[in-house]
Amino acid sequence: MSHLLGPIQKLVVAAEGLVALRHKISLQAIDLSGEQQSRKLQDLVTNLLLPGWDCRSSGLSLRYVASRQVSSLNIGERGVEHKVPGQKGCGGLLADNPNDGIEETHPLLYFKQLMDQTRDSHLEGDLYLPLCVACGSQYSGELKEATSNSCKICDDPRQFVPPDGQQWTTLASIQKTHQNKWERDPKNPNLWSIWSEPKFAIGQRAMLLETANGNVLWDLIALLDNSTIEFIKSRGGLKAMVISHPHYYTTYCVWAKAFNCPVYISSDDQRWLCRKDSKTDLTRFIDGPAPAEKTILPGVTAIKTGGHFPGSLVLHWEHQLFIADTIMTVPSAYTPHPRPPGQTSFAFQWSIPNMIPLAPDDIMTIWRAVRGYDFDTTYGAFNGMTVRDLDMKQRILMSMKTQVRSMGWEKHELLDEII
Repeated sequence: MSHLLGPIQKLVVAAEGLVALRHKISLQAIDLSGEQQSRKLQDLVTNLLLPGWDCRSSGLSLRYVASRQVSSLNIGERGVEHKVPGQKGCGGLLADNPNDGIEETHPLLYFKQLMDQTRDSHLEGDLYLPLCVACGSQYSGELKEATSNSCKICDDPRQFVPPDGQQWTTLASIQKTHQNKWERDPKNPNLWSIWSEPKFAIGQRAMLLETANGNVLWDLIALLDNSTIEFIKSRGGLKAMVISHPHYYTTYCVWAKAFNCPVYISSDDQRWLCRKDSKTDLTRFIDGPAPAEKTILPGVTAIKTGGHFPGSLVLHWEHQLFIADTIMTVPSAYTPHPRPPGQTSFAFQWSIPNMIPLAPDDIMTIWRAVRGYDFDTTYGAFNGMTVRDLDMKQRILMSMKTQVRSMGWEKHELLDEII
């Protein structure tokens, strides 16, 4: 690589919008004369382009002096451009300047290779925002400001603050300690589960749906890193994301920017958003009280059921119902056939960890929302929570009736429902 860098005497980096150590870097210079020029250049770029900085969004301008001429290299939304004094139309990967004797790919190709390592990741500033350890919600503002504050998600009676108190971390930190895994569904080759190991925060999974009209990501996990971005892009990227309820909003701004796609949530629950990026706001709201629905892509429908939250969602696609914990899968759901009469498969909770059940009227609203759809498989919030049965809708209704009766209701309109 040194033969590509030998003619360069000085490199000046101007990184607009780059946030490092909580202040803007406007100018950083390094003398590249002498030995080990390749190592100096690599150290400079990797130190400035911290993991997660999207140079195509923030913009990177490089100026270097070679043979007493100042040339420039720009990397931004339009891709890579290289300009040399006195040369017209010099862009793309061309750097053919007979005046400086540098090879055609000098240092442009090298920088392109470096940019390829970071261009698909989220913005550097997102990496150091406060992230709740208990629920995975990412907040705007400085980490030091958040450490004295509470998490509004965990303070809500549906969630909880752990015994050791409110704790904060950052996306940059969990990128070092955790990794995402993914697995194809054994029955559906166009469906993937994505989760983090070791478990972080609530521990839910996201699900990647590869539909004929583009990919949809159902629910989110807090951790996003380059390997996850590369995997999803290798499967065709994303056309949309849909999040069931506020406990899984997590780092939704980071995901939306990384894939430049809309993220759908219920308008009823928007007050639970912990941050909002006004510059690249890709949030889309599903309006109307439950029961309501929204077509995300042809054949993919978000269904507002309410219950756990006023805007809680499930997702329907190809006879599959993605239920998160809006409809909570319980252990007896896995009892093999023949199942004992009256055995339940699902619970309907206002709070899952605190075991506060929904009222019968709320359960009835969930039923009204889903009863018009056909499905034989449900996918719950966590790995292993997949249930398949040709009588799945009947099992949901039976579970609803079991819960309502167990709460002391002998008469309720739900108990008269049939399929």
